[in-house]
Amino acid sequence: MGAATAAAGEVSGGPGAVAQAGHRAKATCAPCPRMRAHRTDLRLTEAQRGKLREIATGHRSELSSLSCRTRALRGELRDMIASGEADEPAIRAKVAELAEVMADRAVLAARIAGQSRLVFTQDQLGKLRLMRDDRGHAADRWLEHAALRRETKDTG
Repeated sequence: MGAATAAAGEVSGGPGAVAQAGHRAKATCAPCPRMRAHRTDLRLTEAQRGKLREIATGHRSELSSLSCRTRALRGELRDMIASGEADEPAIRAKVAELAEVMADRAVLAARIAGQSRLVFTQDQLGKLRLMRDDRGHAADRWLEHAALRRETKDTG
């Protein structure tokens, strides 16, 4: 994930931004056309790109570690559920452990967002807020569409 894209995700609170930023991604390329467009829309200077790259690089190992731990815990939880043995205390303990790691990721995301905000101009921060709002509206539209498809399938 590009440094600017990672920062945009962090500032806007994108749920997958932290995991993606720490997932052994290069700090110079955006992962999809939409993110590349957002990066272009921000009109970052080379100095801003460099600073955002430094921020992303500075947190890369911690992000990677938390992402790996999250994947491992989710896999363990999935295996526990699929085992057919409903060991409720063990499942609850695993979920609590996963929640703690997810909280650590959220705290790190907030720290990165705070550092990244200092790099952006007020105009760029406004654009980032609009991008975040657009992502939220897109998710709402998708959920509405999925609900309509389910209703049609159930009645048809």
